[in-house]
Amino acid sequence: MMKHTIIFIIVLCSLQLHSQKNAVYGTLGFNSSINIERTLITSKSENFKLNLSAGLGIISEYNISESQGKTAEVALNFLAGGRGNFLEAKLGVGRFSNFTAWEFSESGYWPVVSLGYRLEKKHFLLRAGFGFPEYIYVGGGLRF
Repeated sequence: MMKHTIIFIIVLCSLQLHSQKNAVYGTLGFNSSINIERTLITSKSENFKLNLSAGLGIISEYNISESQGKTAEVALNFLAGGRGNFLEAKLGVGRFSNFTAWEFSESGYWPVVSLGYRLEKKHFLLRAGFGFPEYIYVGGGLRF
């Protein structure tokens, strides 16, 4: 699974670069992650965007579910708004590998869903919201 995720991220990064079509950002929440994102569709007025994102993360031992482990996810992000202020809705699928200090247990797939606010400026972005698996999150990154 990790090999496929890395290949997917490399392919996503190697797509032709246009101004502000790519982003790399980190998210802090109960699931902390690093993500890469590619804008697939933008309306002419730039009020609506459809982005594809992929990320890798870690669920800490200090979360609501008392689980800890590694995560990988692929999702579509729908952005609606304007002038750099967007409502962000995310929908996708993730994989979770659970582990504890004493043993490794089963892995599984889960839905990735979130709703939040997103601020995009020329070369940076900020995010905040709630969803699953992050519960409550804040994050930021670079656009290029």
